[in-house]
Parts: sequence; C-alpha cells; structure tokens
Amino acid sequence: MLNGTELKPEIKFQLINFQINNDEEVSKTDKEFHLVEMKKMLVERKKFIKKEIRQTKIDRSEIESISPKNSEFYRTLLILTREFTDITLMDWFIPIVLTYERLIHIFIRHIEETKFADGKKKRQTFFDYEPNEIWTLLKTLIKYDKENIENHFLENSVHHQLERKDLMTDYLRNYENPIVFNGDSFVIRIDKNGFIKQFYQL
Repeated sequence: MLNGTELKPEIKFQLINFQINNDEEVSKTDKEFHLVEMKKMLVERKKFIKKEIRQTKIDRSEIESISPKNSEFYRTLLILTREFTDITLMDWFIPIVLTYERLIHIFIRHIEETKFADGKKKRQTFFDYEPNEIWTLLKTLIKYDKENIENHFLENSVHHQLERKDLMTDYLRNYENPIVFNGDSFVIRIDKNGFIKQFYQL
C-alpha cells in the first residue's frame, strides 16, 4: 500500500531485504535505509525478548543486566532469530503463519539452548531437535497434518458465512490428540485467523 507517492517504510524494507537476499543490485540510499531499519528492528526485538524473559522466574534486576556479552542463552537467541521474519507455513485461503513473537515465545519456553532461569518455566521436556531446525520442523508438521487443518478451517469458513461465529474454533492438537511424527508427539494450536499460538513437543 502506498503512503502518498512513497512506499510505507515496512514494505520498502521488505522489498530491499528481498533484493539483498537475492543478490540484486541495491542503491546506496536503499542500503542506508535498510541498515537504519535493521537497527530499529533489533532494538524493538531486544525489548520484546526481555519482555518474554520476564515471564520466567528470573529476578527483574537480572533481566535488566542480561546482554549478549554475559548471557549465552540471550546471545544464542539473538543469533538464531536475527534474520527471521514472519513466515507463511501453509499458503491457503487462510494462510497459516508463524510470527517472530510466537517464535521467541517457543524458544524461551521450550528450547534447551535458550533456557532462562534454568528452564524453571519450561515444559518438563525440551524439543529433541536442534534450535535452527524448529521452524523447519513446524513447517513439516503443518504439511504432514495439512488435510486435517484444511478441513478444520473449511468448517470455520462455513460457520462464518452462516453467521455462526460462536462455533468457530482454534485448530488444536493437544496432549490428548497430538500430532505423532517419526515417533515424537507434538502439540500445535492455530488460532481462528491462522496464526500459530502454541507449539511444543510432549
């Protein structure tokens, strides 16, 4: 969407980011704009990460002092997620999307390599996968369970068209009905708008 004759900053950033990632020629002005926006995004992401860390049992004074220099968990989290942008895991009439915010939530709650407060707020088991495999794993599971997901959102769509919105529900595979893949069991919850809200291994 245009803002006057100029692209909105977030759209311009994504376009330049796409060009850079595809080794396309980028002007000096656009490179400078991209760098400024990257710095802004990093500041905002650090704030969000600290906010999520506050949900653990770390003392407030410890949270304020956490930095890449003194926390291996924080440093690892920044490295693993620094280039992550919201991704569409299933492109359908209701796209299934994993946002940066939910990814951070998953990492802080369920990943061994980014456990804060000694993992006291995490589930009893961590993912039996490498941290950099998590979003690929999630995409694989969405594809694996595609038929069930599509049927659920088709049913939601019918309820919406018939103005029975109270019957629309999140897609949920919990501990009673997990997705079993390669001998492992996973919980996934996708809200009515297609956004991943929960993902962890049992």
